[in-house]
Amino acid sequence: MEKNSKSAIQFESYLKIVPLALTAVGLFIGIFQYNSNYEREIRKNTYNTTFEIYQEFTEKCAVLSHYDKDSVNTKSFYKDYKDFERIYFGKLLLVQDSTVSNEATKYYLLLNNFKQKKSPISNSDLENGLYNVIFASRNSLNKILEK
Repeated sequence: MEKNSKSAIQFESYLKIVPLALTAVGLFIGIFQYNSNYEREIRKNTYNTTFEIYQEFTEKCAVLSHYDKDSVNTKSFYKDYKDFERIYFGKLLLVQDSTVSNEATKYYLLLNNFKQKKSPISNSDLENGLYNVIFASRNSLNKILEK
């Protein structure tokens, strides 16, 4: 009889511990899911912000790549060039990785050379530079998704 009584006491003590253990397991699962969702949400926001800045920058590069040499002294080129510089020296610095930075700098130098009279830089050179910026930007965005 004593064995049954002792077993019953042990069983009751186990029954008191089981709810606590289940609660702790549930709590740890909840924390893990929260952290996972939080990281995914941060990555999504980073991706969206970076995408918008890269898109704005490459669109402005595309506009500038299609100006004729004779148009570099016009008000519209000057406005587009200033918009480009605003993005290049502003927003772009906040999100870019080193590859995007290098390609954007190469494009900036090409564009400034294009503006000079008697420069050998052509529209196709600017378009190739734009392609390199786009390719680097796409790879940068893919890195964000892979993390």
